[in-house]
Amino acid sequence: MIPCGKCGTYIQDGIKFCPSCGQAAELTHEKDAQANKGMAVTAYLLFFIPMLTRDHQKSPFVKFHTNQALVQFIASILFLFVGAFVGILIMMFIPVIGTFLGAVVLAALFVFVFGGRILGIIYAVKGMTKPLPITGKYTLIK
Repeated sequence: MIPCGKCGTYIQDGIKFCPSCGQAAELTHEKDAQANKGMAVTAYLLFFIPMLTRDHQKSPFVKFHTNQALVQFIASILFLFVGAFVGILIMMFIPVIGTFLGAVVLAALFVFVFGGRILGIIYAVKGMTKPLPITGKYTLIK
């Protein structure tokens, strides 16, 4: 689903015109994505910049990627705290193998955190509004 650039109504994939205002869906999305790719990429690097500049209110494309980046940031903080705690517990209670397993847990979380950001940047550069795996189904910015 993509948001209409004129009225903001979400348009289902495959529909050519917005059901609310009649604006051509593909033209609206492409123009918005081309004009705002830089700010969408910035959202994955520093999610609060589009919120401070209010670009997330002006562009549905930036709003989508700012939301994805914010959810990814919150999830990564939670996963890193939990993962670090679990990794440290594993290292403490299983002497030799625990160090290796704890390092594997922390490395997997590191890949999750930065892999999600890199994937989001790739989607933004390509002009796509495809949700990120795992965290993409959540919406915090409405």
